[in-house]
Amino acid sequence: MSMTIKQHVDHWINSSDENMKDMSAAIKSKRRENALYSGHQALEKILKAVLAAQNKEIAHIHRIERLTDLCGIIITDVERVELTVGDDELVKIHYHTNTPWKVLEYCASLGDISDIVVENMERQANGLHG
Repeated sequence: MSMTIKQHVDHWINSSDENMKDMSAAIKSKRRENALYSGHQALEKILKAVLAAQNKEIAHIHRIERLTDLCGIIITDVERVELTVGDDELVKIHYHTNTPWKVLEYCASLGDISDIVVENMERQANGLHG
């Protein structure tokens, strides 16, 4: 039996709510990696709820940038920070961009940066090291 549009939207919203609960618990217990992951999942599912509400096919992708494009949401490069987790001392960001040097330059203008990871997701998708 096929789901109605409303049931489909509700499914994605309810699933996102569960991820938000997981994110909150992870933040409280200072598990930043888990909080980042759960927050990304929550945002991804909300965007998929928007696609469902627009009666569009739900893409099997996880990139927030691509999902916002599919939803018709226009965001600037600065707004493309997917999720920021941190406190007064440390901030961790997860960012998708075709120009990582611009992100690093901007971050460096705000203060010291460390533990930098830049990966090429197209290479990863082709089974190569990022």
